[in-house]
Amino acid sequence: MFRLLTLGCLAVAALGGTAGFAPLPAAAADYDIDCAVILCMAAGFPSEPSGTCSDAYDYMIDRITDRPPEPPFDTCTMSDGSTYDAAEVAFARPSRQSRVGWICPEPAPMGFDETADYTFTTPSCYPDAEYIPSVFEGGTWFLGAPVAAERVAFRFQITIPTGVGGEPYVSPVFLSNPDTGFTLTLTPEELTEIAEQPTITLGSTP
Repeated sequence: MFRLLTLGCLAVAALGGTAGFAPLPAAAADYDIDCAVILCMAAGFPSEPSGTCSDAYDYMIDRITDRPPEPPFDTCTMSDGSTYDAAEVAFARPSRQSRVGWICPEPAPMGFDETADYTFTTPSCYPDAEYIPSVFEGGTWFLGAPVAAERVAFRFQITIPTGVGGEPYVSPVFLSNPDTGFTLTLTPEELTEIAEQPTITLGSTP
């Protein structure tokens, strides 16, 4: 069996399949479940007919929600019995009380108060919000209709070496919430656009 996991081109194939590279799901299906997590995470756990990445996602969530929590994947054993351990995962569980623990369905200002209790409530996003500056001091937000923010329970990003002297492949950021079924894969440009959206202090709005 071709040792795809030793090649950084796997990450490229995962993001759209450069000609000549095997598609990610087919490659992942040839390996054990821990290897599949690595391969599927590199592409943001895409939906595909084999269900390989769906199974890998469920397996990963079971591990990180275990008591005590375990890493997203265990030892990746390859076809020749050797192990692959070069992948590095940045993994976080943002707090409900933090701004990064929520995301708008589309880039928009969010009403968020770090002193509020979001255990049973949800911050709101305002896609139609408009800020009108004042000639004297401050300004006024005109919000429009609110849209509920999505809870971000987990945040992942994987880095895969591409060989001697090559730049490593850094995946998009993958956000998820298994309780609601929410998943989202974000490129660096999309992350920047989201980060540039203002946070509104609702107490100062009309």
